[in-house]
Amino acid sequence: KEAKKHLANLPVWFLGYYPQRYCTLFSCSWQFTFDEFEQARKRVARLEAVAFQNKNALVPFNEAQKALLAAKEQYQQATNTKDRESAIASWQTAIDQLDQISQQTYAGQNAQTQLAAYKRDFENARVSNFISAAEEFDLEAQKVKPTNSQAASDLWQQAITRLAQVPNENPRYVDAQKLMAGYQVKQKTVVNQRSSTLIEAGKQYALAAAKASQNPPHEAQKWEQI
Repeated sequence: KEAKKHLANLPVWFLGYYPQRYCTLFSCSWQFTFDEFEQARKRVARLEAVAFQNKNALVPFNEAQKALLAAKEQYQQATNTKDRESAIASWQTAIDQLDQISQQTYAGQNAQTQLAAYKRDFENARVSNFISAAEEFDLEAQKVKPTNSQAASDLWQQAITRLAQVPNENPRYVDAQKLMAGYQVKQKTVVNQRSSTLIEAGKQYALAAAKASQNPPHEAQKWEQI
């Protein structure tokens, strides 16, 4: 704006009156041409457009920053898997918004500088949530196992699915693998136990049917029962 104001104050009208001839008569020097003035006007216009673009980019930048901080706070205050996953989803959205800001603007350049740290914190939170969620599923599975082995198996499967998403380059990958191996053993045990129970029950029904079918002939109703 300051450059534009000074440019507007230049005596451009004088350029059309042969300033070189004027300076010849009055012993002055003149090196500013009309072409140079036009170039200066175009440059100021470009600068004005750049400034406008930068100003506009600050709006999504500030909004994304605010949303990111709110998501981090929500994650820190979360007490269960559902709330943590909701916070993580908002956190990811804020990071995506920052990543989409044009890098031709100061806001975009600033965002790119900060994104590395934001993404590192986000990844650590995401992995921690995978492990915490798996541990919660394990506790719930232990509770329901005596009365509902299938529900327990499903819960352990959810725990295994969460742990399988921990990337191998993450420092907690080994911990996740150890937990996953333990949950797989628990799931296999409860599934096999349930299968054995069903097989044993099937054998008992088959034996009862065999006994009932002895000494025919039988009435149609008894054959249906057999």
